Amino acid sequence: MPQSPNRLAREAVKNNALLWGIGNGLISTALITYLIRDICAGEPDARIQGTIAWIIAAPRIVGLLRILTPRLIERCGSRKTVAIAAYLLSPLVLLAIPLGVPPLIRQVSSGAALGFLVLVWCAYHVIEYFGTTALWSWIGDLTSQRVRGRFLGQREAYMIFGQTLGFLAAGLYSKQAIESLPQGAPKWEAYALPAYCGVFFLLCAAIPLLSAPEMPWKKAAIGTQTRLAELFAPLRSATFLWFVLFGVWVQIAFGLPQTAFTNYRISVLGISLLSSLGLQTLTRIGQFGLGPTAGRWIDRFGYFRVLGGSFAVAACGSLFYFFAEESSWWLIGGAAVVWIFWVGINIGLSALVLNVVPAEQRTSGIALFYSATTLSFALATLGGGYLADGFRDRAFRLPGSHIPWDYAHLSFFGSFVMLLLAIAVLAVALRKMKKV
Repeated sequence: MPQSPNRLAREAVKNNALLWGIGNGLISTALITYLIRDICAGEPDARIQGTIAWIIAAPRIVGLLRILTPRLIERCGSRKTVAIAAYLLSPLVLLAIPLGVPPLIRQVSSGAALGFLVLVWCAYHVIEYFGTTALWSWIGDLTSQRVRGRFLGQREAYMIFGQTLGFLAAGLYSKQAIESLPQGAPKWEAYALPAYCGVFFLLCAAIPLLSAPEMPWKKAAIGTQTRLAELFAPLRSATFLWFVLFGVWVQIAFGLPQTAFTNYRISVLGISLLSSLGLQTLTRIGQFGLGPTAGRWIDRFGYFRVLGGSFAVAACGSLFYFFAEESSWWLIGGAAVVWIFWVGINIGLSALVLNVVPAEQRTSGIALFYSATTLSFALATLGGGYLADGFRDRAFRLPGSHIPWDYAHLSFFGSFVMLLLAIAVLAVALRKMKKV
């Protein structure tokens, strides 16, 4: 018996997530941050944390262009076309990293290579954001609200499984081919192979979407002024604005310590890339197992119980970093465990953004919500990175405490408090949305 078009499309979306996850795991943000470390090796004055902050934040800033996705879809006449084109083009842009960074280091300077790295990373992400926004709009039409949480949980599990495979491959490669290199060797040269493999799988991620049936998209012959009015129409809803406020709060709470998390693992605790990716793999495996269950919990118990509980557990990750020291580096394994519950937050927010706006405003609502939350995360990360570099030599101790209250520890504790307060903000937002 032939499968329905919607079922075929849903299977294609899940397979797309699996292949994209493998590619993303091979050429991940973690790999790029260790590449930055090795490019800057022997340069004590290098602003490593500031550069890492740009790697994390800059793609999200330029990602604001995703707000133009509805207009791009109208130009192309198909969300399928936009999604496939973006998933094919973005990895090709990413090829510039293994092809362009080495000659810049050899012939110009490490600073020029870092700047080029940030620019390519931005271009790759902004193109991919167009495809992802089109894909999420497509998903909204593929699933009914009754089973949406369950389907998103399944898709999340596919993506996490793929990322786990990519992380393991990149981590084992780094142990054998990068960390084993002798002292003083240009380790940055060895990052090319996982980058090429990552690009390959990211390109493959577009293949499943080729056979997926397109859902109807009505192209309206309207002017630019009318289109802009429709684009920002969701902002006229107080309910939607409260939801955006909640998303912004969460992103600021988790964005401020991002650079500190990364640098603390690398420079203070001395964690290798293999160990760092191993911890992320632990989180991904847990999320792989919990993802479908979290989706079912949302459908059964409602948003507040699942999201509120997830925030309460995930917030404790910052405390594990707060108490970890070089001799007790293993404490951050606790953070890897409690961050498993971010999968409940991710699925809950994805389901809410699809439910909170009317179907005719869904694409605009998705673009606006993720633009606002992405920008807030990016600015918080940049601010955290520059504060970390500016205050890296300053610290004080409270009477009777052995913990140095430097910027890193202050950001860890502040993030913990803000994420707990997010539960209260969530309660207000859900009340406004009449969702429980």
